[in-house]
This record gives sequence, C-alpha cells and structure tokens, in this order.
Amino acid sequence: MGELVSNIDVFVNFLTRLRRISCAMGGISIDKLVSDDGLRKLADKVMDETISIANADLISRNVDNAMLLGDAEVTHFFSFFVY
Repeated sequence: MGELVSNIDVFVNFLTRLRRISCAMGGISIDKLVSDDGLRKLADKVMDETISIANADLISRNVDNAMLLGDAEVTHFFSFFVY
C-alpha cells in the first residue's frame, strides 16, 4: 500500500494552487486573495476540490471514514492567511 495523504500534503497542494491564482491575478498576496469576497469564493472552491481529491485517495485505500478531511481542516488551513 502506498503512502497515505497527510494534512501537510493537502495543505501544500492547496497553497501551490493558491499561488497559481495569485500569479494569475498579477501577483497579489495570498492573504489578500483570501480576504477579497470574490477571490475567497474561488479559494473556497479550490479548497473543496483539494479536500475531495485527498478524501478520494483515502477512500481508495480503505481508510476509516474518521480519517477523512472536513470543515475543521479547511478552517485550520485558511487560518494561516487571515490576520
């Protein structure tokens, strides 16, 4: 069995995707990206997709449902960018 997705892996994937959005928006900082209402909606969609991919990986490896990522992890990840 391969290595399981960790919360750190998910956060790094999410951060990488946010940086791509940041670059596409002219290099605005990620904290500004998640503070703007419209861009925050986009960031939320990116986070939802990232969590879905991570959970699909966990499910495919028959991991207990208690290990699946949810709202608590999303709140934790976004807390790094809101001051």
